[in-house]
Amino acid sequence: MAKAVENRFRGIIDKCIDGAQSAFVPRRLILENVLLAYEILHMLKQKRLGKKGFMVLKLDMSKAYDRVEWNFVQEIMLRMGFTQKWIDTIMKCMSTVSYQVVVNETIGKYFGPTKGLQQGDPLSPFLFLICREGLSSFMRLVGREGLLKKVKVSRSGPQATRRGASAIKEILSEYKKCLGQSVNFDKSIVFFSRNTLEEERRLIVSLLGVRSSSDPECYLGLPNLVGRRKKGNLFKF
Repeated sequence: MAKAVENRFRGIIDKCIDGAQSAFVPRRLILENVLLAYEILHMLKQKRLGKKGFMVLKLDMSKAYDRVEWNFVQEIMLRMGFTQKWIDTIMKCMSTVSYQVVVNETIGKYFGPTKGLQQGDPLSPFLFLICREGLSSFMRLVGREGLLKKVKVSRSGPQATRRGASAIKEILSEYKKCLGQSVNFDKSIVFFSRNTLEEERRLIVSLLGVRSSSDPECYLGLPNLVGRRKKGNLFKF
């Protein structure tokens, strides 16, 4: 049943998910996200002049699938316009799973989960994207209110501000309350443009609780080949 529902989902999921998200979305290439990240990192490394420094924040989600709250899945699908019948079908696919645990060679009773998405289930990637759309919508809302602005990658693009760090922290806190998903700040990093003042760097790192890095390391499993050392970077694959 889950496979049949997944086939129906595949035809409309691209209309529900923001265009900036390419992973698991049919007719979109995940490499587009990689190229976009490279362009932004290249721009930041070239940014040496100006009073305003820019930053990029790379977040690592802790146990992304395991922490998804089912009530949040239902609510966000309802707000997206899905019918209650379709949502009930999705919830049946999620809630009919059961497990048994073997302890000292003794098989325990069946029990069912109350939250989380199952690894390997064909529906899980799409449902996770729908949950993440809640975070994207929240960030767009905060952006419209002027509390958070995007990195300026062209002359006509918007600028970044220091108070964006506080806005991001509040967004992630609210997102955790709703979805149950938590950010692993120990594995998350922030990358600053070269013209960012050292005092501002320390303030933002302290506020977000992440480490600062001059090299954002890998993104989606690929090394960030930003710079002139192309031969040296080749051996990172």
